[in-house]
Amino acid sequence: MSHHISVTTSILFCSYFLLFISFASSSQNICNEAETYQCEDYQTCCQFADENYGCCPYSYANCCPKTNSCCPSGFACSNNGTSCTRLT
Repeated sequence: MSHHISVTTSILFCSYFLLFISFASSSQNICNEAETYQCEDYQTCCQFADENYGCCPYSYANCCPKTNSCCPSGFACSNNGTSCTRLT
């Protein structure tokens, strides 16, 4: 009986450990080294010309620091920064 309790306890401990690891290792999308600014998982962190951070509403976006904006994945900031152009 003692062996059965030990195995059950070990399995339970491993389950809790794996659950903890899955929460701890989830992508935290932290934007800055001080870890004071964070975006949602579906957003992209962008640092702008004024050195502030913002969250772009697109995953894997291209940041446009000159205009504090961003373009969706597959697009780049235009030279004047007012639009996005498709990458070829």
